[in-house]
Amino acid sequence: MATTRTSTSSSSNESVFRKCLAGGVGCGISGFITNPMDVIKIKNQQYGGKQFGTFRGTATVLWQQEGVRRGFLKGASASVLREMTYSSFRMGLYEPIKTLLLATTATNGHMASESGSNDMLVKWTSAFLSGAFGAALFNPIDLVKVR
Repeated sequence: MATTRTSTSSSSNESVFRKCLAGGVGCGISGFITNPMDVIKIKNQQYGGKQFGTFRGTATVLWQQEGVRRGFLKGASASVLREMTYSSFRMGLYEPIKTLLLATTATNGHMASESGSNDMLVKWTSAFLSGAFGAALFNPIDLVKVR
């Protein structure tokens, strides 16, 4: 019996680790891909749209003056680091928290079903808590990205 519990616990921990890893890697890739658009948006906001005009105009000027590496990829490493850390917790902890909340809201010894009356509340609470844990732990990295 003890062996079964250990292997179940081990596979559960491995599953959480895999979900955290998948969430972090996926969001890190998306952060890298969307970083150039974020740089363009910030440049436009910085000058109120007067210096460059449109989004496309900003992109063109940035390409000509600073190139890809110095222009479009500015801050990409901080963005990827932030997404990989914060999002790994946010995405990876959602399911375990939801399972725990469903178990604590069980009625008559039976776990609440996904289609139960408190389904939406459990999902919102799980999302809130997983996001709150990620934000609380990795807020300093977010400050590095902004600076």
